[in-house]
Amino acid sequence: MARSTLRAALGSALKARDTGDRYAWMEAHPNQITLLVEKIRWTSKTTEALTNGALPALLAELNEENRDLVIRLRGSLEKSTRVGLTAILTQAIHQA
Repeated sequence: MARSTLRAALGSALKARDTGDRYAWMEAHPNQITLLVEKIRWTSKTTEALTNGALPALLAELNEENRDLVIRLRGSLEKSTRVGLTAILTQAIHQA
């Protein structure tokens, strides 16, 4: 039961990741799911960039996303949202 629930939540979050506002997406899904989706997305984009020789473009894109996260974190947020965004930013910085 728990596995199927997590699988469904992950599938839903993966499908919704690039369809709208990133921060609304993050707030709509559990923090652990958003962290996992961001890891999957990073791996996929990095693999594609390595294959296509597009690492500089990917680095610029990821740096821009990280800057946006920092700006968001400097604002007023609910505690659970701040914890999730901090975890995603920490993971992103250590991947780059």
